[in-house]
Amino acid sequence: MTGPVPLRAGPLAMSFDPATGWLRHARLGEVEVLRAIYPAVRDRYWNTLPNHLSNLTVNTTAAGFRVAFDADSRAEGIHFAFRGEITGTPDGAVTYRFNGEPRLPFLRNRIGLCVLHPIAECAGRPCDVEHPDGTTTTAVFPPDIAPHQPFHDVRALTHEVLPGLRAEVRCDGDTFETEDQRNWTDASFKTYPTPLALPRPVEVRPGDVIRQSVTLRLIGLVPQAEPIADPVAVIGEGGVRLARLPRIGLGWAGGPPLPFRPDYFRVEVVAGNPADLFDAAATGLPLEVAILLGDDPEAELARLAKAVGVLSAVRSWLVCRGPTGAADADDLALARRHLGPVTPDARFGLGTNLYFTEFNRARPPLGDAGFAGFSLNPQVHAFDDRSIVETLDGQSAVAQNAARLSGGRGVAVGPITLRPRFNPNGGPADPHDPRQDTPFAAAWTLAGVRRLAAGGAESLTYSDTATVGGPVGRVLADLAELSGWAVDCAVCTRPLVVEGLLFESGGRRTVLVANLTPEPAEVRTPLGPARLAPDEYRRIDG
Repeated sequence: MTGPVPLRAGPLAMSFDPATGWLRHARLGEVEVLRAIYPAVRDRYWNTLPNHLSNLTVNTTAAGFRVAFDADSRAEGIHFAFRGEITGTPDGAVTYRFNGEPRLPFLRNRIGLCVLHPIAECAGRPCDVEHPDGTTTTAVFPPDIAPHQPFHDVRALTHEVLPGLRAEVRCDGDTFETEDQRNWTDASFKTYPTPLALPRPVEVRPGDVIRQSVTLRLIGLVPQAEPIADPVAVIGEGGVRLARLPRIGLGWAGGPPLPFRPDYFRVEVVAGNPADLFDAAATGLPLEVAILLGDDPEAELARLAKAVGVLSAVRSWLVCRGPTGAADADDLALARRHLGPVTPDARFGLGTNLYFTEFNRARPPLGDAGFAGFSLNPQVHAFDDRSIVETLDGQSAVAQNAARLSGGRGVAVGPITLRPRFNPNGGPADPHDPRQDTPFAAAWTLAGVRRLAAGGAESLTYSDTATVGGPVGRVLADLAELSGWAVDCAVCTRPLVVEGLLFESGGRRTVLVANLTPEPAEVRTPLGPARLAPDEYRRIDG
């Protein structure tokens, strides 16, 4: 069995992914009630182990279903086996049961069922949080990205889906809590087992049994479902209009000459060692330099200033603390004192070499910083194509929140990579994703530029000079060619299916459009209709 399996529990439609064990997108017509329920085994380094399913059975009726399977999660020195069972009934109730035990002793940070609540339907909306002691607290799903867990000690969450209709998600077998996954560009709130305040990692051994269940239940009058929207996507004018795109650069990794000219190169300087700075400057392009301060910032910045001399190619310095921390106002002042005299025209910014999370949690006073900066990738928590596409909504949220936190200063986003560049929690990491050289990555890149540009980012660093070929290189080459044109971050009637940008200059018009799905897509654009192949990126010139 391959591909999503459509399921129905009375008024709710959803799908089951036989490759991962995920139950996805419980919907009432166009209204998403729940984004997902899924099993996760996470090791001591927060790596999520893949689930290998076997003995899968799917039984369906017109208004109900039962799915059952066995699964193994394995890595070096780790083996966890579990049984999954999911049922749906005609009244719209859905229960996911998880029953497993380790086959080897190993250290884990989390094992069990996670629940994803959709952002569009939940952010800013009230909810009731039931606690293990039976008390209930009235709360609100945060409208802005919460730096820390908004809900603790969760037994059940209930929120209004439609007027007169509520959805209850009840979690058993552990104490759960909720985090705002927009911090990492996941477009969801996640309710997960085992609070982070408890000690971790914890050793599990053969004979330890982990049983959990999650039940979704509808409370109230279920309205008649609205008709599904027009399947033809429309790319239209009326989105956020910009005089030009944000500057788009590449991380510096040497390599052969590029087929296009980016706006700048991003270079990382570790502990005051200029390393690749001069090679990148020799290209003649402007440089955006991320300084990763170590244990002795004074000495490191003095060493860097002495090595740099006068380097006019540096247009901006982003001050960070190490590979994962966020710098503060004292770091900024120190960098400005040492580097300002040797790069008098450069701007200075504060931020992190890691994710928006670190910046959001630190919230350093920006003072006279000219901009804020952070990186992103779509695979901190989930790794399949559909989850990666859904992070585009998270990119919109991150850009908008960063713009607000920066108080009108610029926001520099990068590096933007398909896979994490390193594991900030320790342990091995492989930054290469085989999808980097595919049309899928190209479509995701174009849509990401649209989302981040509309959200207010001033510069976007994609990937690096060593991995920018293929279809992604074609997208970036087209964007470089059109960089001086006015751009409309187009209104898309089926976002996450088809997205695009409209460019205009001197009476000429161009549309860049991408299909973000594995199915063909019909689209209408201001320059005419098109039929896009799965994952296809296309340039349409007027």
